[in-house]
Amino acid sequence: MGYIEHSLGRSETLIYRARFPGVYFLAAWGVLVASILAALLVDASGYGPLWFAMLLLGVAVFLGILVPIWTTEIGVTN
Repeated sequence: MGYIEHSLGRSETLIYRARFPGVYFLAAWGVLVASILAALLVDASGYGPLWFAMLLLGVAVFLGILVPIWTTEIGVTN
């Protein structure tokens, strides 16, 4: 049971629960995979610890996309 159900009034009912489109999840995973591939490419090119920065940037963007999705509930009530 989420926040919406806990915060309903006495005579209020949840009619519809909205969800984010799947394209957001695809974008987050795409950014993460692209950053891993970029980190591997940078490491193979011999640029030293720059691969770690590429990987951290990808993880930060990945979490930046998914944390709002994980923490947001959208519902329509009567």
